[in-house]
Amino acid sequence: FWEVCLGKMAPPASVLCPLLLSVVASSVTLNTKGPVIRSHRIRCSDCFRANMRVLATIDGEKCSVYLTRGKARLFYEGNPIVYPGAIAQEAFGKSASYSLAGRLVHVKDTHGNQIGWGVYNPNSLYRVRMLGRLGDAAQGVPDRERVHEAVRDAVEDALRLRRALGLPGESTSAYRLVNGEGDGLSGLTIDIFGEDANMEKGYAVVMSAAYWVEHYRDDVMKAISKVLPPTMPVLWRRQLTALKKDGWDALE
Repeated sequence: FWEVCLGKMAPPASVLCPLLLSVVASSVTLNTKGPVIRSHRIRCSDCFRANMRVLATIDGEKCSVYLTRGKARLFYEGNPIVYPGAIAQEAFGKSASYSLAGRLVHVKDTHGNQIGWGVYNPNSLYRVRMLGRLGDAAQGVPDRERVHEAVRDAVEDALRLRRALGLPGESTSAYRLVNGEGDGLSGLTIDIFGEDANMEKGYAVVMSAAYWVEHYRDDVMKAISKVLPPTMPVLWRRQLTALKKDGWDALE
């Protein structure tokens, strides 16, 4: 039974459909010495289609989220958040015995094609916040380093855009440098106050509204500091209501 569930052998066609229904219809979690597999809303009619193929080809060392049919297009087009209703399968490696909140995962379509990657949070309606797109997720790079690079690149892009818009300008010295999902950093906002054209004055306020921002706080701060002038003070502000909804505990 377990060999069938973990994809080590193929069951006879006569038992394939009943077996799949008994395993996934109730959205159970299989937690053995192998991968952790979580399944959602798989219909009997899908047994011989892509969803069964996904279940049978999970690599125990990968952390991946597989989207339901028809949802992949949204994320190829840049949707920044994966909600639980868009997820068909969640597969985690042998090392997933610790908390999964803050873990980086690959986001894939039903055929296993990678769309991008993001931060996973089982305690939030924002199940995966996308941080990178196809081709951005280098293999073997530690989570913290990957987050650092993603934040740095996003802040650099945001700064170039604001400069192109003439910010700061003669009429204002305050503006929003990073606007959450709009700049590819869901749950993170950065405001600049009192800055002159040479970036020699002013200060930055970082507003954290997501679990991953707190989880990777040191890496986020280092990334921001590499983009902003070294003399510019950076203040950290927590949006506690949003963080609580995202599963973050103030005692962490």
